[in-house]
Amino acid sequence: MLRMQSAPYSSFDDRLIEQKIDLEKELSVSKNSMARNEIRRKLRQIDTAAHIHDWLIAADLKPPH
Repeated sequence: MLRMQSAPYSSFDDRLIEQKIDLEKELSVSKNSMARNEIRRKLRQIDTAAHIHDWLIAADLKPPH
């Protein structure tokens, strides 16, 4: 898989979206089941990272007591 450099000013969300789009394209053309499983795993990691990022930047997030 070729790794493209993101623009230095792109946000974390933008980079996650770029990676997700690239992996979905790769998944659509991949025929190898092991490679497809690895791509699906990476897609799940991206979704998890996006959820954690959203949680961390939430305005109502409060530190533990």
